[in-house]
Amino acid sequence: LSKEKGTAQEYFELGSIYLNKRVYAQAINQFQKALKSDDLPEAESALVHNALGYAYFAQEQYDVAIRQYKEALKIDPSYVTALNNLGHAYERKQLTNPALEAYEQVLALDPDNTTAKRRAESLRKRLVPTS
Repeated sequence: LSKEKGTAQEYFELGSIYLNKRVYAQAINQFQKALKSDDLPEAESALVHNALGYAYFAQEQYDVAIRQYKEALKIDPSYVTALNNLGHAYERKQLTNPALEAYEQVLALDPDNTTAKRRAESLRKRLVPTS
């Protein structure tokens, strides 16, 4: 892919390989190329934004990750994985209420989602005042 221009799909797949290998800077580079590609269908750009968010999250760049997850959700508001990831990023920033809201949105879309159930329950326990 160095000399010739790749397709959005190729950039995304290469970025995913880098992501799995934890080579985050290269993953980010490939995902950004995918987003700039002319042949990226809008529906699939949500996947790319989510993956990009995950790469930033893995590097503890939570604000940038949150921005990417929100971009994914603008394109596909019912994207459960991006909502779970958004909740997780808010948790890392100690933003309990927004995290809980994200997990509750997941549960509204997918009532059996075990990740959201577990995380929401944990967050609710933190919000309950102890006497």
